Amino acid sequence: YQSDRNFVTPSNDRSLYSALIEDASGILNRGKSFAMSTNGLVTTIDTGQAIISGGLVEITDPEQITLPSNSSGYICIIVDLTKTNDVSGSAGDEEYSVTVNQVYVSAVSGSLEQEDLNNGGLIYEFPIATFTTGATGAVVTPIKTIVNDTGWLNLSLASGAKLISSDQQYYAKYRIVRGVVYV
Repeated sequence: YQSDRNFVTPSNDRSLYSALIEDASGILNRGKSFAMSTNGLVTTIDTGQAIISGGLVEITDPEQITLPSNSSGYICIIVDLTKTNDVSGSAGDEEYSVTVNQVYVSAVSGSLEQEDLNNGGLIYEFPIATFTTGATGAVVTPIKTIVNDTGWLNLSLASGAKLISSDQQYYAKYRIVRGVVYV
């Protein structure tokens, strides 16, 4: 595909980048990393970038969504390859532009649809927050899935393990950053 005058499709490009980051999807430290604020049932998602199944997705201007009342679920960036993007002008001309309809932000209740976009799948719902709503308000908790960083995870301890305590709370955590394990 990487030869002079050859056309590389978005699916081939996505497949390459997905393989290079070991088929991980996650948020990049760009823009405001999808910082969120909520007023009533309206959540504003700030700028940021993510890699989803090898495709680069970006929010360039804050976006607002209204969460369903009396519900719970996820705020997701959705890649939906069943939709068609709109184009205007002719490719190569200055006035040429694409309106991307295949990527959008939405509230999702229930289980997430996460098909393998690099093996014939068409829809991937990438969660960036969880939400729980009442009649007029919401609690939104961001999910910070950083590319090549698992974040701090709980570590099971062997029976009788001795750890230094902070306020009599014994715990251990680990994270994997670019293949290196930190405890």
